[in-house]
Amino acid sequence: MLRSAALVLVFLFSACAQPPEARTAREVAASSDLVFTANVDASRIERGTGLAAVPALARLLEDELAPFFRANAKGAVTNEHAEIIAEAPAPGYAVRAVIDARPDDFCVVTLSIVRLLDGNATQDVSLAPYSLHFGFTAVRRALVSLSPIPRPALDDGTFASLRKQASEARAHGDDQPMDEATFGRTPLPLERSDQPPRYFAPVTDAPSTLR
Repeated sequence: MLRSAALVLVFLFSACAQPPEARTAREVAASSDLVFTANVDASRIERGTGLAAVPALARLLEDELAPFFRANAKGAVTNEHAEIIAEAPAPGYAVRAVIDARPDDFCVVTLSIVRLLDGNATQDVSLAPYSLHFGFTAVRRALVSLSPIPRPALDDGTFASLRKQASEARAHGDDQPMDEATFGRTPLPLERSDQPPRYFAPVTDAPSTLR
């Protein structure tokens, strides 16, 4: 009896002695395909912008998405919820960002690569062009560090140029969708700061899997 009571006391002491939860951005297991979910502590951004957590994170995400995509809020941004659709130069694709407030200082942020459907609907995908993977990876890293991406946002002229290049690459079968593992094995494009951005589409002889 005494031994059982001692074990209970040891258990209670250990539970109380656990360190407090770290206030950092933490990735949660992806729910499906090209989906990234993280719990983000927005308190530092709130103090820096004077906005509530969700609007502050929405502003940061728009800045992080802007170097690769054309980002627009879908519906009203409230203190509880925000949704951003970031259209890609690759026709028919986008990154969808959803931000939901939690009871504490954290917000749940979900990023996913999607196909754009009629009526502003979206559909999750398991394959996407290289350019989507490239921008998606950069935004994921920036979100975890709560920092902007050190490259300029796409203006309308640059986006239109990239869209034209993407359409031409697709017409020639050189911009075939790939999975995350294939993206990881594909060489990175060489980019120069003194030259305008160009659309990078790895050339392949494999049959087209566009869908």
